[in-house]
Amino acid sequence: MAARKFLTNCIKVDYWDIHALADAIYSICHNESLFDYLAVEGKKEVDQITWTKVGAWIKELYLHVLGLAINRNKKIKRHMKNNLFIF
Repeated sequence: MAARKFLTNCIKVDYWDIHALADAIYSICHNESLFDYLAVEGKKEVDQITWTKVGAWIKELYLHVLGLAINRNKKIKRHMKNNLFIF
C-alpha cells in the first residue's frame, strides 16, 4: 500500500513528476510555516504507526478476503460505488 493512501500530513506528488517533486521540495525549503507544520504534524502522524497496528490491519484484511472467497460461493451480490466494491 502506498503511503499516500494513509498519510495526510505530507505533500503528495506523483513520483514520476520530477517538476512537482522539485516544487514540493522548494516549497518546504522556502516556506518556514509549511516546514514547521510538516515537521510537527507529520512526526505525530508517523509516530502513530506501529507494527501492532499494521499487523492487526493485515489480519483484518486477510480475514476479509477469506470471508469474501467463502461468500462468493453463496453468490453474494457486489455493487460498485465510487469505484469501490461494497460487500
